[in-house]
Amino acid sequence: MAYLACWLALAIFAFFSARLNPRYALFIFFFFYGLSSFIIGIIIPPYFDYIGKVIPRNRGIYFGIALSSSAGLAIIGALLASRALDNFSFPASYAVCFSASFLIQFLSLIFFIFNVEHDNSAGSSLTDARFKFSSYLHTLFRILKEDKSYFNLLLVQIIISFGAMSYSFYTVYANSILSLSGNLLGRLTIMLVLGQVVAGIILGVVGDIQGHRFSLGIAILCGIGSAIIAIFGRSIGSFQAIFFLAGISLTSSYIEITNLTLEVATIDERSSYAALNSTLVGPFAAIAPLLGGILICNISYTFVFGLTAVVLIIGFLMVLFLKW
Repeated sequence: MAYLACWLALAIFAFFSARLNPRYALFIFFFFYGLSSFIIGIIIPPYFDYIGKVIPRNRGIYFGIALSSSAGLAIIGALLASRALDNFSFPASYAVCFSASFLIQFLSLIFFIFNVEHDNSAGSSLTDARFKFSSYLHTLFRILKEDKSYFNLLLVQIIISFGAMSYSFYTVYANSILSLSGNLLGRLTIMLVLGQVVAGIILGVVGDIQGHRFSLGIAILCGIGSAIIAIFGRSIGSFQAIFFLAGISLTSSYIEITNLTLEVATIDERSSYAALNSTLVGPFAAIAPLLGGILICNISYTFVFGLTAVVLIIGFLMVLFLKW
């Protein structure tokens, strides 16, 4: 509810933002937007545990359908938002967008209420000591020290997160080569979303049948392919392939990593595993595009694409040979 309250506050604020000093208006906007992101970070661990309870099996299908549907709905949402921005004057146009976002997310609570949590615990329960911060930190360190399967999976996540060195700059690079028009940009966006849909529907199911390690390997190979094509590609067709493969890699990596983490996590400590994932992998995922930008400015795009391919090849070999 606190997360939804931030979007409601943004919607109300947007209606009156024209009356405020621009600096104050920007501060208020970024405060509530940042607060909503902070709350999402708090929500992720219990949500992670909740999914593990509600969907004990075939989670690949669930995540595949969810992410594929969200990709399609994102396109519809973008089209509706663009129409709102065109048809309403500022700042009412943004207020309409924020209000619609609040209402749609509020509707999700209705479906959330009807979900039933299954009691699939191993018979142990949380103790009072778990709620002490020092004890909780001890639990996190114990997981990293004793759970070699999770530690290896964590290393793989950190390595493949550096794929963002290239993903973040494919559009900029395509524009420098092709001088993108609105039509070309739209075609590339469609290929990216199409890759996400294919990854969600097909690789999510494949992961449930063949194992999510197998699907993760395919996702990494797609990331390697997109980086290699980016080194040599100069045509619109090559960039369509780049965006298609990048869409598969990004979406499928998320699906498979989430499922693999749920598989190696103990039932009573799933929230702790999710917290470790967000805390330890997040900084590397944030640094990757910054590092990519620095290397592009000082060396070249193709160097970054080549480096990304090498890093992802290392990640692929780790998926093949590390045990978890």
